[in-house]
Amino acid sequence: MLTISQVRGLASRLERAQTIADAGAVQKISGLPNDYVVRNGDGTQYYLVTIEPDCERCTCPDYQQRGKPLGLPCKHILAAQIVDELRQTEKGG
Repeated sequence: MLTISQVRGLASRLERAQTIADAGAVQKISGLPNDYVVRNGDGTQYYLVTIEPDCERCTCPDYQQRGKPLGLPCKHILAAQIVDELRQTEKGG
């Protein structure tokens, strides 16, 4: 069960993820159906994100230290999911 604090944290991450997606900082990796490269806010770091169902991963420190142990997505995973959902909608499925 999620705590109120965790829910608030997810809501904040979702807002930041939308900003990342809107900025065009999420790029699909050609030939890998569930993999993306996500640029951080200042453009100095890039993270590899996998959004396979039931097997999400990100190479960012936040996910490695907090998200992964708790099973919560980081803003980079959420941004990749936003972009992937848009891609699927545009493809018609």
